[in-house]
Amino acid sequence: MYYYIYDQFLNDKKYQSILTKIENRLTDLEIQGKIGKLSLLNNQKELIESEIKKGTKTIVAVGDDSTINKTINILAYHPDVCLGIIPIGSNQKIARTLGLPENVGACNALASRIIKKIDIGKIKNNYFLSQVEVIKPDVILDCDDNYKIYVNKNDSLYIYNFNYWSDAHLADPGDGLLEIVVIPKNKHFIKKIINPMSDRESIFLNKKIKITHQNNPVQIRVDDNFILKTPLLVEIASHQLKIIVGKQRTFN
Repeated sequence: MYYYIYDQFLNDKKYQSILTKIENRLTDLEIQGKIGKLSLLNNQKELIESEIKKGTKTIVAVGDDSTINKTINILAYHPDVCLGIIPIGSNQKIARTLGLPENVGACNALASRIIKKIDIGKIKNNYFLSQVEVIKPDVILDCDDNYKIYVNKNDSLYIYNFNYWSDAHLADPGDGLLEIVVIPKNKHFIKKIINPMSDRESIFLNKKIKITHQNNPVQIRVDDNFILKTPLLVEIASHQLKIIVGKQRTFN
């Protein structure tokens, strides 16, 4: 049984036409289900968990990256439930990485039910699917209690579960590891307690990363969704999330 959760911004009349087309297509594919519409008067967590208690096994997030992130933070506590996605709106980096077409086209992917178990990252009680960006990273990274990386505030620092680069390298969301990517500004160096670094981006694979600031607390942005401050522990969650993906996904 499918439960479709519509993000609040879809209440705007300009989305009514595309939602009608999507609902008609879901009926044609015989995967229609109950619809929950978010508003100021209801709570997404309560709506979803109420349906899970009734036996729903597939929750479909209808909206953009923010919708997906909010849904992941609920389903992280329900690993037996599958996440489906119908992308609507302009912010669709996650859906594109998962190989999901926008709007009506995503209905076919739902019906095909190609399900992958995908790692999710964890920071405190927050979960994320894609990435962490450390803003002006004057920080020390303690990686798996094994080695440290010192990062200059002029460098760029990201921690990926999966990423949406246009580059040939793509993080693997099923390997049980997070990827630290340090991009030196003006191709200078960073210091690592093992061996010298090259003059381009450097990549490290780890399960947990403790981030501490060298001087003042720094901000980290999680999946473009919310911001936290150091010190923080970033790690792979103990379980994976089941997600319906498309054939054009950027990973195996």
